[in-house]
Amino acid sequence: MTAAECVIINTVFPTIFTNPAPGCCSLYPKQLTCNAQGNIISICLAGDICAPIVALPDNCNQLTGLTCLKTLKINKFKLDNCKLVDHLFDLPLTLLDLSDNGLTGSIPSSVGSFAGDTLDLSKNNFEGTIPDAILNSASTVSLAENSFTGPLPAWPQKSRTTVLDVSYNYITGMIPANYLSKLTDLDITSNFLYGPAPTVSKKHTLERDENCFDDQTLKSKKLPRNSDCCDSGNLGDDRNCGDCGIACKKKSFCLNNDHCGKKPKAR
Repeated sequence: MTAAECVIINTVFPTIFTNPAPGCCSLYPKQLTCNAQGNIISICLAGDICAPIVALPDNCNQLTGLTCLKTLKINKFKLDNCKLVDHLFDLPLTLLDLSDNGLTGSIPSSVGSFAGDTLDLSKNNFEGTIPDAILNSASTVSLAENSFTGPLPAWPQKSRTTVLDVSYNYITGMIPANYLSKLTDLDITSNFLYGPAPTVSKKHTLERDENCFDDQTLKSKKLPRNSDCCDSGNLGDDRNCGDCGIACKKKSFCLNNDHCGKKPKAR
């Protein structure tokens, strides 16, 4: 390992890698993995075992100096009110995992520059629409358990994505037809999607419970909200939710036909 690599991680994550001395892989075996040549290939930071970080580092582009780095995982830090840093998507990674951090804001279109295998932004507080460019990024994309609204992103002419998880969001509209043929695995559980009941071949996997498709009714135990809320296609229109007679505000729905409640997250 070169001393330069240890200096880089000390510069980018000074509260965690406090010692910039050579041999940092042996100093931080839970957070760093090195190859046989001593180059850092993986950085895994978890809030339950690491010293705290308060934001994603603005100087993370310096990680490009770690020429063998393939995995970057930053999980379970309380980064509320922190936003994504564009430079992260430019890193030549195989896996980028920023799940369960409380990150906020929207996902920038620069996400399309990420060319790895797996992009995991689940269990955060991202809002707004999902950018179309995200389907130009990783082959596996997870955006589950956020607060995304609007339609599913349009399918690009060229896409690397084969696995997409957008479960437990507030996505509306219909599923684009090419999703069902292009994606091998699609999870849209617990959103506000509607239209004809989607079907896939045996070679594909589709999870679609708790939506508003034609074959899902109030009698369905897997649909804990009134279908009229879904049919409105607008979570913020404050219209009465079905026959419960209550105006459900944004990000809420008619629960058990008698009161408005927040959409439950996955367990």
